[in-house]
Amino acid sequence: MTIERQKNLQILKSSVLWAVIFGVVMGIYFSIKFQLVSGIIYGVMCAALSFVFMAGLLLVLMRSVDLPDSLKGNKVIYSGVANRLDNGVSNGGHLFLTTNELVFVAHAMNVDSSPSRIPISAIQSVKPVATIGVIPNGLKVIQSDGTTHRFVVYGKGLWIRLVLQQINTNHQATSRNPQQETLTSLK
Repeated sequence: MTIERQKNLQILKSSVLWAVIFGVVMGIYFSIKFQLVSGIIYGVMCAALSFVFMAGLLLVLMRSVDLPDSLKGNKVIYSGVANRLDNGVSNGGHLFLTTNELVFVAHAMNVDSSPSRIPISAIQSVKPVATIGVIPNGLKVIQSDGTTHRFVVYGKGLWIRLVLQQINTNHQATSRNPQQETLTSLK
């Protein structure tokens, strides 16, 4: 399954979940306010409208963005909207995973609009983290020097898997024996 398809399935799942929750809550409200049949009808209508709204909103937010000039020439493996969390301040922007680094590019209107560049070779671990202690949408990146970066992302499981894959790919590429490759290519 392609990464784009996985992203679209996540959008679909999130939109359906939101629509069902919103539809049930509104159905209960309208059942109490009016009557049971009206509540069911209004609940289904609210669910359908919220599904269309959420799917459209997520598709707009998750669309690809143009690469900043500093990333031109790099192969982008994955990208998405994200917030960088620094000392209680949340800066909105886009997170890019390239073959060599994880880059956060903030929107121009943020308090701190400087980009964060984390070389893949410097990443010691990447793990999920709950933002505000309860919302399971965070990504924690720990560098080998102990520096910690926290991001709020959509689809944290996919982000973690792709970053770990890139770490493994880069590690395998740097751990190959150049003499062995030369001997193999001569055969």
